[in-house]
Amino acid sequence: MLQFIAAVTVAVAASSSPALAEIAVDQTPALNWHSDYGTALEATRKDARPLLIVIDAPQDAKQSVSADLLTADATEKLLAKYDLCRVDATTPYGKKVADAFGAKTFPHVAIIDKAGAVVLHKQSGAAAADQLPTVLAKFQSGERVSSVAHTTYFRGDATASNGVSMSSFNSGVQSQPTVTSPGYCPSCQRQAMGY
Repeated sequence: MLQFIAAVTVAVAASSSPALAEIAVDQTPALNWHSDYGTALEATRKDARPLLIVIDAPQDAKQSVSADLLTADATEKLLAKYDLCRVDATTPYGKKVADAFGAKTFPHVAIIDKAGAVVLHKQSGAAAADQLPTVLAKFQSGERVSSVAHTTYFRGDATASNGVSMSSFNSGVQSQPTVTSPGYCPSCQRQAMGY
């Protein structure tokens, strides 16, 4: 009921003052960047939103994400769907976080699922202006893939305990079986990230 009253109040104020309506529509909530990874991880678990973590060296333009990139209209709207964390890699705390993420080059960007359990995406190096919005749009739901289908291959001649060769059986029946693994399997994550 209170939400309805608030909506009616805003609508009445907007109709009486066009300038006020323009301000209300164009306002986007200020982005809240955490500097502590633990706090950001707690927030993402509580809010059930994905976590974007940026590890960079703000003093060095070559090793940081540009402010223009993070404040662009398209990027800012996508960032509003994430819990945000930015860690300075030049501090002792930042070095520990960078080591935990395996970051060797900066800036390093990682997206963690909305449960705060699985790294969905990692990217190191200079983030191109066109790549960040695409990546943010791809992972904005914070959902991890529930399963990944992949093909396994038979790696040799299997001989049963009774001495019968299984190679002819395997080549004719199941030379390339498809196996489904959980999407959070470490091998599947590395493969999905291109490692």
